[in-house]
Amino acid sequence: MKKIILLVIAALFIYPVATVATDDSYADVGAYFDYKTGRCEIKGDGAKLLVKNKITILNARGDKYNTIYLHEYKYAKIGGVKIRLIDADGNVVTKEGKNDMQKTCGFGASYQLYSDICTYYHEYELPEYPYSLEYEYERDIKSLFAWPRAILQGDLPVEKASYELVCPDDFEFRYKTYGPVPEPSVEQRDGKSVYHWEIDSLPAVDDVNYAPDGYPETGQIRFVADNFKLEGAEFRGKSWKNVGDWSRQLNEDCYNLEYSDFVEKYSQRIEPQTLMRSIYEIVRDEMRYVSVSIGIGGWKPHDAALTAERGYGDCKDLSTLLVSRLRLAGIESYPVDALTRGNGKIDLDFPNFNFNHVFVMAVAKDTFWMDPTCEQCPFDVLRRDDENIPVLVITDTGGVIVTTPPSAPEDNAIAKSGEVFIGADGGMSFTAEMESRGNFGRVRKSRITRLDNEELKSYITDMQPGGENRCRLIDYEIKNLNVVDSPLVITIEAASKRPIDDIGGVMYFDPNIFDTFRGWESLDFVDRTIPINFYFPSTRSGTYTIRWDSSYKFDSVHVPAADSAVFDFGAIRADYVYDADSINVKLCEKYNYYTLPVERFDDFDKLREKVKEIKSRYIKFYR
Repeated sequence: MKKIILLVIAALFIYPVATVATDDSYADVGAYFDYKTGRCEIKGDGAKLLVKNKITILNARGDKYNTIYLHEYKYAKIGGVKIRLIDADGNVVTKEGKNDMQKTCGFGASYQLYSDICTYYHEYELPEYPYSLEYEYERDIKSLFAWPRAILQGDLPVEKASYELVCPDDFEFRYKTYGPVPEPSVEQRDGKSVYHWEIDSLPAVDDVNYAPDGYPETGQIRFVADNFKLEGAEFRGKSWKNVGDWSRQLNEDCYNLEYSDFVEKYSQRIEPQTLMRSIYEIVRDEMRYVSVSIGIGGWKPHDAALTAERGYGDCKDLSTLLVSRLRLAGIESYPVDALTRGNGKIDLDFPNFNFNHVFVMAVAKDTFWMDPTCEQCPFDVLRRDDENIPVLVITDTGGVIVTTPPSAPEDNAIAKSGEVFIGADGGMSFTAEMESRGNFGRVRKSRITRLDNEELKSYITDMQPGGENRCRLIDYEIKNLNVVDSPLVITIEAASKRPIDDIGGVMYFDPNIFDTFRGWESLDFVDRTIPINFYFPSTRSGTYTIRWDSSYKFDSVHVPAADSAVFDFGAIRADYVYDADSINVKLCEKYNYYTLPVERFDDFDKLREKVKEIKSRYIKFYR
């Protein structure tokens, strides 16, 4: 993956620290910022950034904010670190600097073999509350490509926040404020332009369940210089086209790939789609997805020939290799820069470099999408965090914003089928087959491959009706775990730990025993002002038969009437058929949206209430 600039260079105010507070309104969060300040001075193609922060730890809840983290790498060095630990009486207990902090290097994200990022960190605490941490540091920014955003608002309240930018009068750049951050004041000082942002009493940003990317919007300022250089690549411009051209410059000398046996193998006249599929599957199956990011390696891919030779690479490397081989075979193809779903939202009105992933788009009459990092993705199927998002396609003439294709509810389906048998003692036994398609199948396959035997048994047990508390797992079988083009199929055999409910001569059977609870089903809409993130469209269905021991002689059997509700964003249907010695049940829920907008909450609540009503209906056996 490309490094997310904000995280890699430890954007301005991302790590909280504390001060002495007397305001009890902050007691619940346990800490608050007295101030967060930053001053950035542009110097040629780089900048000097001075950060001064102070945080107060009020009680034990705030102790999780008592560690200072500072990151540096080739293009952003840390210096001038001053840290003071202050007790409740305002006495300075400890004075420390960079050399007093612990240091770790070479560890990036989970997929990385090595990174040149070094992290300096130290935990500070006192036995009595409140206490404060007051710290400052300088950041030497070697290229304006690495110019970080200023994050003024986060998960702690901030009493006072400010940011000052000092730059030459002719310095060309763009900025954009978000959330409650106001526009800056601008003045001329010593022959330079000085921009000043200031805001007081910033509340903490709440963590909202099932919030889509971009919600809630936090107070911050983003910056992009209109001209800069990085390792020989020069950026000039203000548009997505120019941003794409910058990526093209970094990539252009990495596509050279001369494998005569490969060219010979694919020089035959094969239908383009079949040819693309073969090339994609070779890269996907034969290359390992890992990363070595040193210096510009966080953004510039390695040479395609080197990636092919060593058999591994990050998303840039594997995509460059795939594009190279597709082009060798005469297929038009391009790398795609993306900010994946779940990691933020691209601001289409503010062209910038905030991407974290690369995959591939190819054109042969139709458009085809391929992500070689996804081991479980068939040809022309993207990872769930790649789909239905705006991306930047890197063409020969620059960048073009397009939206990746969405998946349909039928693509992402969990279908359960099986048989339930009620024994003479009221106990139940189950045989069930659960088929997971699309995103559901890929997520489950990925998870299962990482589990040991005990973890896998526990995972399968949780799939039973009521989980371990209500059922005993007897046996299970997993099919298609390593078959990319087939759904995951899990077959289980289980028995209930307690008999069916029998009250006053009536046996009550819940026909939704195989249903899976979704957290958003219980969300409170009353005060919610943020859309609901469904993650992706989906379908869940169950088809099974209920039978019982021949010793039962029922006076009558009651099954709920067939029922359904249909909206443009979702639907539910339930059918029950009693046939003398068995009952057949069919249940299906479908949700068509990635995100449910606020204006549809009332309609969605009607569907949700209908779903609850249908799921509360029991099958009754009268004896």
